[in-house]
Amino acid sequence: MVIIIIPVELAECFSFLQKIRIKISTSLAAHYRIALACNGNFTLVSKETWLLLKKFWHMQLLQNNRHVVLNYGKAGTGLLSMMASRSLREAVLASSDCMLDKPVIACEAFLPMYLLALKVLHLNGFTSSVKLVHKRSEDMKVGIDMMSPADVLVTEILDSTLLGEGLIPTLQHAHDHLLTQNALVIPNKATIFGQLIQCNKLWRMQDLRGLESQLKDGLVFHPPLIEQKTLLKPVQHAMHVNALADSVELMTEPFKVFEFDFAKRPSSHGKADIVVKAMGTGVVHAVISWWVLELDQKGSEVYSTAPKWVEQCQHSWQDHWKQCVWFIPGHGLNVQDGEDVKVWACHDQISFKYHINLARGFDDSFIISEPETRMPFMRPERIGLLGSLNWRSVVLNALKRILRHGSPLCLVVDDSLPLTITAAASSTSASVVSILPGLPSINFNFVESLLKANGLQTEQVKMVPKKANELTVDDFGGRKVNVLLGEPYYLACEDMVPWRNLRFWKERTHLASLLDENAIIVPCRGVLYGMAMWMHDLWRSRRALKSVQGFNHSLVNKVFGACGDLPVPLEEPILPFHLWQCGEYQELTEPFPIMSFHFSKPIETVKASTKVHILSSGICHGIILWIDWVLHAESEERVSTGPEGHEPSHWKQGVKLFRSPVQVESFLSKDASLNPNMFELHALFDSESGDLQVNTNFLVPIQKRPAQINLHRKIFFFQLGKWPKGYSSPTR
Repeated sequence: MVIIIIPVELAECFSFLQKIRIKISTSLAAHYRIALACNGNFTLVSKETWLLLKKFWHMQLLQNNRHVVLNYGKAGTGLLSMMASRSLREAVLASSDCMLDKPVIACEAFLPMYLLALKVLHLNGFTSSVKLVHKRSEDMKVGIDMMSPADVLVTEILDSTLLGEGLIPTLQHAHDHLLTQNALVIPNKATIFGQLIQCNKLWRMQDLRGLESQLKDGLVFHPPLIEQKTLLKPVQHAMHVNALADSVELMTEPFKVFEFDFAKRPSSHGKADIVVKAMGTGVVHAVISWWVLELDQKGSEVYSTAPKWVEQCQHSWQDHWKQCVWFIPGHGLNVQDGEDVKVWACHDQISFKYHINLARGFDDSFIISEPETRMPFMRPERIGLLGSLNWRSVVLNALKRILRHGSPLCLVVDDSLPLTITAAASSTSASVVSILPGLPSINFNFVESLLKANGLQTEQVKMVPKKANELTVDDFGGRKVNVLLGEPYYLACEDMVPWRNLRFWKERTHLASLLDENAIIVPCRGVLYGMAMWMHDLWRSRRALKSVQGFNHSLVNKVFGACGDLPVPLEEPILPFHLWQCGEYQELTEPFPIMSFHFSKPIETVKASTKVHILSSGICHGIILWIDWVLHAESEERVSTGPEGHEPSHWKQGVKLFRSPVQVESFLSKDASLNPNMFELHALFDSESGDLQVNTNFLVPIQKRPAQINLHRKIFFFQLGKWPKGYSSPTR
């Protein structure tokens, strides 16, 4: 009996199971998602998987004694390999068959994961029964890596879109070279569903031209000469749409888009023409899509990524598979109640595309070819920022104040083309040089069209495609830089914690010799802020792994960036998240400043400590961190990268999850002698590495000192002269 576990070389690995997944990216930095259900032991999913595997092994062995090959999408940590091996052992005992040497064969192309899987297998005593091959799936060959074609294929290479991790080419290769004619494939089938919605919050994330037509502040970041209606790349965007549920208007019922039968060789391309009826009068802003997996042939084991308004019985929040949003360009599509709307969909090997229009006069010819890329595409959050009245007015007003005198030479040192345009528009006498290090191949025709749309002369802005440390005085015509500018915004840092944009501070230090002695730095400083949070969903999803269905997985925690229940020797990492996409959360403190970074001085290591008072009772799971950029010292105008309540925010925040949640209680006094509910926070920013270390110390844990806390309560309320509801006044 042989079990083969085969991966692909593409980005991520998911468990195919029904309740819990592990998501692993190709970078072993801080971007992993360990998605657990209600506990850290994979109890529900592991039980279901084991039963499913065991059921199949017994069926095959007792009926026809065929060789069975189990083909996973990726070896990952070796979890499914060990489960399969254990199931085989029980099946062999039941059938009195003989097991082959190393009956489970797994392959892993990504070297760090391959080495990790080896350690996990060794720790659990499975090195003798699981063979781990360091290969890509398409390099696996029958007769060399596997003894015979597979009777069973189990794959888990699914992303939020379904196809993005290479599911189709992997299945094609398996059906062509590695499977028997009637092989069983798990999961057996997948169906893509869609729904048309109206949502102004989503519209604000893509229609910059429409937003600018309403703002009328004189700034244009989406020139009208560009034919494309949106600056968004025409792809699906993975998103937790449940966070937008209160602002979503359903314009149609859910409809089936594509169905994939994994037991057959999939086609590389597909098209679908669907007609749906509008449920009301309004504007269609987006197509929301999700998929439903049928793990077995009978469809009795099902997993769905549908939004909560489709399936009321929801799984616990997780961060591994989300819904997908396809934005309708421009204003959207106006529809009337009961009107037929035609949805045209297509897919290639790794992606889907949609186009919608009214059924009458529908033309899908234009979508066959990609639009000419004359401009840099942006993310939805970035477009939302550039269309924000608050951001535009703060930046524009600050630059007008700073550049109002003389003919300053301005250097934009980050990747902000909008800041370049805003600086030029703030003073027609200013000269602006922009290096855009993350956009070395930007089309200057697009830059020219932006300048013309803003009524600017092309000679006012000079593009110098160099890195900051490569600049010389010759690049500025022998002049010194009077104003150094940055949002700061770097394309390379979009998925990182906010303080990675302190790269601006480091580059300001490199450029010191090119700056005028009275040079103005914008922003002039950054202020690191924090806020204590109840984040039950996020904390649970990042819990450290211990025993997973009886297999020790403690070795994977450091690699995966686990936080909750982490063993003491390991330090909890700070990870980047859009807080509004992190399930349920609640603030337990006001935002508090931690440390400042002064850009008038060369970059330096910064240490700071502060005491924070709890203002709301609850369980504290961690701290969120962000930076406010103070643009001008005199006016204190600033741009905050912090959360905006439960509204979509434009930046990711840093999240420091505690090893163990702390029960805290609110108190009315900020006097330390009367309020024991506080914690100390110590922070260190390392100027060499750019890393930030944050440690907390809760001074008086509520649950351990109730008598003392009750005494503080009585003293405080006695001084107030009144007693809250539920407290009895003592005898004076």
